[in-house]
Amino acid sequence: MKPIIESSALQDQGVLITGGARRVGAEIARTLHAAGANILIHYRASAAAAMALADQLNQVRPHSAAIHAAHLSTAEASEKLVAAALLEFGRLDILINNASSFYRAAAHKSGGSRRSSSRAVRMSVLKGRSSLN
Repeated sequence: MKPIIESSALQDQGVLITGGARRVGAEIARTLHAAGANILIHYRASAAAAMALADQLNQVRPHSAAIHAAHLSTAEASEKLVAAALLEFGRLDILINNASSFYRAAAHKSGGSRRSSSRAVRMSVLKGRSSLN
C-alpha cells in the first residue's frame, strides 16, 4: 500500500495532537511522524501509552517526539500545552484536536444505557443551562 503522505512532506514541522497516545490519535501521530513531522503527544491519563509511542517514534528519528500531560478543561491548560510544543520543537505548525472524554452511565434494567449516556454528554455540553432541550 502506498503511503498517503510523502515521507518528507512535513519535514521538521511541529505537530500537537491532543489525545495522541491511543487509538486514532496514535495512528495520526505515526502517520504524520512518518511524513517527517515532530510530534507532541498530549495525554490526560494514558501516560504509559504516550511514553511507549514517543519511544517508538524516537527510535525511528531521535528527538522527534515528546509527551505532555494535561486535563484540557481550562484555557490555561491549553496555553501550557502550546507552550510545551514551542519549547520542545521551537515551532507549532499543526494542531490536531483529537482529545475526548467518555462518560459512562449506569444501564437501566430496561436496557436504556444509550439514552442515559447521551443525556450525560448533553448535560456536560450544556453546563450552565437550565434545560436539556
